[in-house]
Amino acid sequence: MAGHDHDDCVTRAELRDLVGIAELRELLGRRRGRIVDRSFVDEIADKRSFPEPLIGYQPGVRRYVRLWLRSDVERWLDRHRPGWREGPPAG
Repeated sequence: MAGHDHDDCVTRAELRDLVGIAELRELLGRRRGRIVDRSFVDEIADKRSFPEPLIGYQPGVRRYVRLWLRSDVERWLDRHRPGWREGPPAG
């Protein structure tokens, strides 16, 4: 994961800014103005280029609780989904 090693300490501010599957569904659907399917999110989150979760990663296990740092996810979205910030909030 960018900027973190599993042995690093996590700050309280970072813990408050974790992104789970529900938030990831909203972020990925932002350009379309709707929340995307869970299966699509799992597909994206399983990509090698996607940031490694800070919490809950188990290779090969789907639908497992996974939490990412928002800054890592937003950096990935900026690189791989240009324009995602321009859409309305999904909902």
